[in-house]
Amino acid sequence: VSFNFQIYPPNLFFGFFSANAVWLEELITVLDVSDENLICELQQNDTHLYLSAEPGLKVQEAQSQGIAAAIMKSPENIKTNGEDQLRVVFDGDAVLFSHESERINNRDGLQAFLNNEREKVEIPMKEGPFKSFLEDLERLKMKLQVKAPDEPCPIRTYLVTSRDGGCGGYRALNSLRTWGLMVDVAVFLGGTEKGPTLKRIRPNIFFDDQQSHIKAALKVGTVACLVEGRGQKKTNGKVKRNVYTLSY
Repeated sequence: VSFNFQIYPPNLFFGFFSANAVWLEELITVLDVSDENLICELQQNDTHLYLSAEPGLKVQEAQSQGIAAAIMKSPENIKTNGEDQLRVVFDGDAVLFSHESERINNRDGLQAFLNNEREKVEIPMKEGPFKSFLEDLERLKMKLQVKAPDEPCPIRTYLVTSRDGGCGGYRALNSLRTWGLMVDVAVFLGGTEKGPTLKRIRPNIFFDDQQSHIKAALKVGTVACLVEGRGQKKTNGKVKRNVYTLSY
């Protein structure tokens, strides 16, 4: 079984992981791919995650083909947990879940959003673009735990969302349960800033769809990835990239 991800440019790869996550680096090999047929090559290599340092480099095309894709931004001084553990933080709406509820909030305001979540509290949300990547991480976690059942799992997943702990939070967790998924930690911020929470967690990587949360993450030294909606402008430049393949 292989777990593949691509980061462009390749020097950003090293900021993705904690420096002492040796167990993960030992499992990674590098494959060369070209920009001309990037999407086909991503599919042929069964790529699970595609990260670009620049907008427009076929991020949306990858998303449309079911590959989790985002624009990766790295702070000047990366601060991680300093342990032999990969910590991955996901936002909820428009990342793990669809953007339907978020659109209601943006269009009609907070009260309309709260009413919608109350009315649909038992109805699972539709899948978001990074639901498949969480599934991949959960499969990898299970395999690692089978290999070393007496050791702490070297991967830890988090949901950090602006939803509150009421109907909105319940619906988020209920959606994950319906999909047969879970996260190790769920944090419901009720609209407060995400920066302080990320500073406490010190994750290796953070996925969110809001520029304000990406900027807050960078300020506290977190590698942050912007998950954009469809409709991003495409580019046709020819760029050589590297695919990083994790086998387990």
